[in-house]
Amino acid sequence: MRYLFWCCLSLCLAACGPEVPHAKTLDRNGLMRLVFPTWAPKGKAANQTVSLPADSSQSDKTDETEARVSPLHVVRLDDTHAVMVTETVAVDEHGEPVNCHACSANLGAYFFSHDDKGWRLDARQDSVGTSGVNGAIGTTRVERLGNAFVVFAEWGSCWQGNCGSWLEAFGFWPGKAKSLTPGIPLEAENSGAVGDCDNADPELGATQPCFDVSSKWAVRQGQVVIDFKGQTQDPPDDDGKRPPAVKIATQARYALQGDTLELVAGSNPVPGL
Repeated sequence: MRYLFWCCLSLCLAACGPEVPHAKTLDRNGLMRLVFPTWAPKGKAANQTVSLPADSSQSDKTDETEARVSPLHVVRLDDTHAVMVTETVAVDEHGEPVNCHACSANLGAYFFSHDDKGWRLDARQDSVGTSGVNGAIGTTRVERLGNAFVVFAEWGSCWQGNCGSWLEAFGFWPGKAKSLTPGIPLEAENSGAVGDCDNADPELGATQPCFDVSSKWAVRQGQVVIDFKGQTQDPPDDDGKRPPAVKIATQARYALQGDTLELVAGSNPVPGL
């Protein structure tokens, strides 16, 4: 009898416990308020407290940080699971997103499951990884790659006359998110550092190589296919003459190998910056 009493009491307490909040649809603003009840899309209410890496080299160590959180994509992973992807940027003492050349943005992931009451929050990952510059994550889009949904982020920057762009990739499965690559080089050119390659000013970099490589990329047949074009030119020889430019017209293919994006065919000719 006593056992029956405690069983009934336990069931009653469970039934009378706080109700888990749900959203009726996958509307991004509604999902954001499940995660951050005080959130609003504009103004200081878009700033929320999140756990971000304390150091980019130690992603397992995090600090509670005030940051501007904006929804980017809501991805339906299967019939009963979805993930909301966010751009998260730390804010300064005035509550404004930091904006500096070395300031990337964090990509966050918030996982939801569906039951008879709607969509409920299951798990959160305030920072899956970083991308971008000047407090912006870059241009993003969602693709299916193998057994994962992938958010690609493309961004670029210039520094002391050297310009480049990179492709970041983040994979999503039910309850799991991971950065798939440290960044695939897409483009590079250094005319701002060396000037006219054939008549370079010695103070600008007459002894440096010259390069101008661009690309276009797409997802085809389950792979990331990048077509490169451009040219590179080695530094002058001992007589001060540059060798002829080497034309570039090649392709690289990347595929999902487990939970990383790997080069599986061709080569990436983009020079390092």
